[in-house]
Amino acid sequence: MPYEISLPVAKTRVHKPPSVASVEAYRKGRGVKSFEWDEEEISGPDVAKRKTLLTLASMAYDAYYEPGDKEWYDSFPFGYSPLEDGIRGHIFSTPDNSTVVIATKGTSANWLVGGGGPTTRNDKINDNLLFSCCCARVGPTWSTVCGCYKRPGKCDAECLQESLKGDSLFYQVGLNLYNNVTYLYPNANIWLTGHSLGGGLSSLIGATFGTPVVAFEAPAERMPARRLHLPMPVLIPSFFLLSLFLYPIPMGTCTGVTSSCAIGGYALESR
Repeated sequence: MPYEISLPVAKTRVHKPPSVASVEAYRKGRGVKSFEWDEEEISGPDVAKRKTLLTLASMAYDAYYEPGDKEWYDSFPFGYSPLEDGIRGHIFSTPDNSTVVIATKGTSANWLVGGGGPTTRNDKINDNLLFSCCCARVGPTWSTVCGCYKRPGKCDAECLQESLKGDSLFYQVGLNLYNNVTYLYPNANIWLTGHSLGGGLSSLIGATFGTPVVAFEAPAERMPARRLHLPMPVLIPSFFLLSLFLYPIPMGTCTGVTSSCAIGGYALESR
């Protein structure tokens, strides 16, 4: 039998946009230049408790794999059909459906947790689009993921923003997934978690909807959030990033042609 999920909660103050439509209008410049955030108090993750962090870390880890182990949290997998090579993960819920956690898989590569697989190519594209300074142009021999690089020290900002508007980009797919989950669980407290790319995507989706996020060893999200034109409240106290001490990716120090990220073909430069 799968493990039964128990998640300690704590009262958490979040800032939610007035509607999904208002966020889309703001992002796409449809006459909405600002709006008032709705401040709410919800049941969020009690990050002061070890059990909370261990449970969410297990979910972030499980997101890399298809269910099958007998000692598995009961979940609903997404993106794991044989023909899919995009965003993947699992949706977990407490027995009473009061809390639902969307755990998004991070980068799968031969030298990282996950061990490669069918999503490796798209994982790298999304990593390099979202978290590089300019199309993952680390050196003159690199093949870039967009055509915005002009010359050393010069990148077309408008081009970068346009490159993030594709419907197949993991961020956009994640928005649709979140909307579907809120439809299926209208009365639940929804949290987001993930490791690496999964944590970065969770942070961006959480910023869009004002949803609590616990991310593990994820690249910083401020730079892609600005490029995606996400409206940001003054204070977001419901985001928690956990990482090993001096782990380079969240610090934005895994950079340069000799870095381990660059050797693997990744430009994770956001801070």
